[in-house]
Amino acid sequence: MYEKIIDKIRLNFLSIKNSEKKKYIYMNNAFLSHKPNNVIKSQINYYINKIFYIKKNSFINKFGFNINKNIEDVRKKISILINSNIEEIIFTSNTTNSINIISNIIKKNLKKDDNIIISISNHNSNILPWIKLSKKKKIKIKFIKIDKNGNLTINEIINNIDKKTKFISINHISNVLGIINPIENIIKLSKLKNKNLLFMVDGTQFIMHNKLNVKKMECDFYVFSSSKMFGPEGVGILYINKNININIKKIIPWEFEKGTLNYSGIIGLGESINFINKIGIKLINKILLYNTKYFLNLIKENINNSIIYYSSNNSRIGIIPFNIKKINSYDIGKILEYKNIFIRFDSQCSLYLMKFLNIKSLCRISISIYNNKKEMNNFIDIMNKIIHILKK
Repeated sequence: MYEKIIDKIRLNFLSIKNSEKKKYIYMNNAFLSHKPNNVIKSQINYYINKIFYIKKNSFINKFGFNINKNIEDVRKKISILINSNIEEIIFTSNTTNSINIISNIIKKNLKKDDNIIISISNHNSNILPWIKLSKKKKIKIKFIKIDKNGNLTINEIINNIDKKTKFISINHISNVLGIINPIENIIKLSKLKNKNLLFMVDGTQFIMHNKLNVKKMECDFYVFSSSKMFGPEGVGILYINKNININIKKIIPWEFEKGTLNYSGIIGLGESINFINKIGIKLINKILLYNTKYFLNLIKENINNSIIYYSSNNSRIGIIPFNIKKINSYDIGKILEYKNIFIRFDSQCSLYLMKFLNIKSLCRISISIYNNKKEMNNFIDIMNKIIHILKK
């Protein structure tokens, strides 16, 4: 259905052309995405033209001014992408860095016996800072489980909220399960129960293929990173609602952006947003939903003894977590790697979820808009050969 469009999209990636020559198949996009040619070109142009060091906000020459203008242009692009005000966008080094900044912001408002609510499906970087904070401030952590379909139980969230609940942090899409959480509804109901709590959303796996409206969502914090949305590594984005209900200074980006920023990375992020806008977020979403459904059914129908976690959930996009009965996920992943197919095969930086699922690790396929049916079919053929070998 979308194969001709996908073929055209693939032409925008020199790395994919190189992969085709080497017969590589990359299916670990929840970790890092390929970078389109316009992003790579922006990095080359930056370093060719950067002839000496210029600090941000230093207007000593024309080049210094252009850098600042470029950075602010990207800030504006992000604000348009997520429907925020420009001054609510802060550049960090990655999502983990953004979460740690938030931890430092909210800790001043926490008192002994207050509580924080987080999901067991959160990435480790969205769990460990809160555990550390709980020990330091002597507050309680409440973990929200997922139901038999892999969904967060909204009633459980609401029932755990009380007058001492100060903060909730949940992922928009699980980096392991690929299931989209109904964040808008969760935030609305949570704040009806306790209007003073603060809500953070980890949008790292959501931002590259779904339309986002933080004003409509009414979250207090939203975090994501460039590297998952076709942009360079080393750039994180932190949104802070200017109307946040907390005792801090007025939200001003440069109050948080200390030292030298990753100028080249931010400029590259601006180009990745141009790439996303050129294709259109709606089309990106349709392609990925179609590919996810196709690949999921392909695995169900053609790989015996596969365990696809929460396979019946229709709110999944881009990510397929699986194991094969009686075969170690590490063995599968390493042989796939040897066969030039790259997925992720470990605890997925989600130890609490692994414990909940009663497993130590799993295999995770994560596809993007440039993965085609040929790659998916090749995956199935090689997987069956691997299973045949390992079952002996």
